[in-house]
Amino acid sequence: EDGTITTVLNLKVQEHLQHLYSHLLENGYIRNLDTIDQETLSIHSDDVLNSIRDGDRTWQSLVPEKVVSIIKERNLFQQNA
Repeated sequence: EDGTITTVLNLKVQEHLQHLYSHLLENGYIRNLDTIDQETLSIHSDDVLNSIRDGDRTWQSLVPEKVVSIIKERNLFQQNA
């Protein structure tokens, strides 16, 4: 809500789950996703899907080129342009 990215270190866990969460974190069962491209976090799949369905080609700039190619080649979402 405030734009802060949630990580394994700042996730708010209910008090009765703190020990379990600490165990999972300390033993490597929970890890940060360090390779996330933070610039793409504002892109929402619903917005992309709506753009595709509305015929608005701006969706093509919101997804990787490989995905654009697959959607077009397979005529997914009745996308053929």
